[in-house]
Amino acid sequence: MAEQYARYHKIHVETAEPDGKQNGQQNGQGEISEQDIQMVAMADLVVAVWDGKSRGTKKIADYARKTRKPVKVITVTME
Repeated sequence: MAEQYARYHKIHVETAEPDGKQNGQQNGQGEISEQDIQMVAMADLVVAVWDGKSRGTKKIADYARKTRKPVKVITVTME
């Protein structure tokens, strides 16, 4: 959904599929993956589309804030 929005508005997008590995850094809420760390490092702005429940999305947003990246969280309701 976020990727479609960005492409429609001609915003450059780089995506990555989850690798399932938890060999990254502690962020106070558990580990995040090395891939997540790399995605945050590549980003100028982290946009998280979040259902208010996913721990993984929250961990990435929290980690991005910790590294002083700007973060925009879009909360969606899944029915």
